[in-house]
Amino acid sequence: MRQRFVSAAPDRHGLHNLVVHTAIAIGRAQQGHTMTYTLRQTKHLEKAKEFDVATSIFEEIFRKTDIDVAAGEIYYLAQHLMASKKYIDGGEGADQKMQELVMKIIRDIDEHVNIDFSQDQVLIEWLSVHLQTAIPRMKFQMNIRNDVLEVVKSEYPLAFQIAVIASSVIEKEEKVSVNENEIGYIAIHFGAALNRIDIKNDMVIRRALIVCASGMGTALLIKTRLEAYFKDRIIIVGTVAGYTLTEEQIHSVDMILTTIPLPQFQSDRIIPIHHLLDNEELQQLEQRFYLMPHGIQGEITSFFRKDCFYTGRQFDDCQSILNFLTDELREKGLMTEAEKASVFEREQASPTEIGNLVAIPHPIYGDPPESRISILILDKPVLWEKERVQLVFLISIAKDQMASWQSIFLKLFTYLVKNDGVKEMLREPTYEAFIRNFTRQFNT
Repeated sequence: MRQRFVSAAPDRHGLHNLVVHTAIAIGRAQQGHTMTYTLRQTKHLEKAKEFDVATSIFEEIFRKTDIDVAAGEIYYLAQHLMASKKYIDGGEGADQKMQELVMKIIRDIDEHVNIDFSQDQVLIEWLSVHLQTAIPRMKFQMNIRNDVLEVVKSEYPLAFQIAVIASSVIEKEEKVSVNENEIGYIAIHFGAALNRIDIKNDMVIRRALIVCASGMGTALLIKTRLEAYFKDRIIIVGTVAGYTLTEEQIHSVDMILTTIPLPQFQSDRIIPIHHLLDNEELQQLEQRFYLMPHGIQGEITSFFRKDCFYTGRQFDDCQSILNFLTDELREKGLMTEAEKASVFEREQASPTEIGNLVAIPHPIYGDPPESRISILILDKPVLWEKERVQLVFLISIAKDQMASWQSIFLKLFTYLVKNDGVKEMLREPTYEAFIRNFTRQFNT
């Protein structure tokens, strides 16, 4: 995926874009259409050297072709030239600024979806390069078409979700609006990064903290045993003494492996180690943190519950639907008010309709106590954003189950869009029928 981004040489790409934008300006001039800019915008652009370059280009075009463009086209081309530059004035300062922004993005992603990209130098470098030109483009509100947007949204849902989180950081830090096409391009970088750290359909990565008394020898042995057994599926974030452990540290990882009692804390993430992680203890960890409960059937029924399956309802628009589904989860203690707001924020960033009468909304941020996917089958379709929707799946996933969510999402997408899932659900709108038919997809 990264090759798609870097395949063309930057100079050739930039020259091609310059020719395209110049041709667009000439075409507008010949058709009598004009670009308009405010007084404030024109004063800002006139101060830039790119304005002089754009003026020279159109003067030469007039001299050679006798085509005279409106003054607005000069501002338009100057705007494009400025957006094509490296961020600010280029050089090490720009590179450093972008890398700092990328690291903020990576920290935010780690906090919300429990995936750490901080050691991926390829991602840091190329996302920084991408943002150096993308952010000025956003500042000037220059639209860019993304021909692979729908593919990215449907085939790489986790990467797209991560890109939505990244875009919210960019909007906050840079005071710009990141549209859906730009989010799609950012998602390509994270899709490649996910492949590099080997998060596949059935891959789950857990974070562990080791707690010991004082000697580090025991902790080192436990760390070695964990890494040998789980390999790339576990990240040991550190080793601490019991008296220094904090609630914040407990909530930042999936498991606390301790050789000493910790009576001052009450958390199901604390796992006592009695036999220096012998094979039985390792297998217990495997069963608890990695294996699906009772096979795929257990995993599906842990996400999809009968008390979150709704039929026989009528709504006029997507706002009413989202309010209903999020309020239902809130009443069950499975969604906070902030997470509800995040569902609407996610919808505004990029509508979640996926075609074939289906929408799959979900929050940008959240870490509910239990993962849940609510299902609403409407009596009649409603207009979502651009398409009609009759089946709605509201996804609320705990961050330590993000990898499982990607697997479920891809199967759900295949079932609903590529197979006959929508017809089956509308023909037999019951929870039992859905579980039976959807589970069948995992055996194909």
